Amino acid sequence: MNLSGFDFQLKNMNKPDLHPFSDYFKYYISLVEDKELIPVLQEQGKRHVQLISSLSQEQLHSSYAPGKWSVGELMMHIIDTERIMCFRALSFARGHQGVLPGFDHESYVASLDLKDYTIEQLANEYAAQREATMVMFEGFSSEAMDKSGVFSSDLSLSVHGLGYLIAGHELHHLGVLKDKYGV
Repeated sequence: MNLSGFDFQLKNMNKPDLHPFSDYFKYYISLVEDKELIPVLQEQGKRHVQLISSLSQEQLHSSYAPGKWSVGELMMHIIDTERIMCFRALSFARGHQGVLPGFDHESYVASLDLKDYTIEQLANEYAAQREATMVMFEGFSSEAMDKSGVFSSDLSLSVHGLGYLIAGHELHHLGVLKDKYGV
């Protein structure tokens, strides 16, 4: 799948100031370069598709220790989290006022069935989600990017911050893949 099929119009969406965020969000956002959001997501996406495509079917189902997620489960966790953060960003950009629910990432991964999943399917699913993420963020006005909301009862983040959280969360887990899985 091609991650550069759209002509994105950059809107000075540089990395937000970390001061107002909780330590939980600061960690992930701090992993991202201080660059505009769309190029960061696009560059990451290209690297991630290449990484997925380089895996063997055996690697997809391997983990570094008993009870730990497989490479495929970890990558699906990245995709699932991006989807959920995009839903949150869309909700906040459109003015949602209530508290959005959290999600239990462990139960999401536990319910995965990847036994018949292929490397190509994983690469395509990731690329499609990343393309949708970039198109969505590109479509937000500056005012929408400044809106924020609450999820998991007390965690607040702006739409802008959620974009960088998506990028930082992926960087964190790609580091885990390199350090723990040797991928």
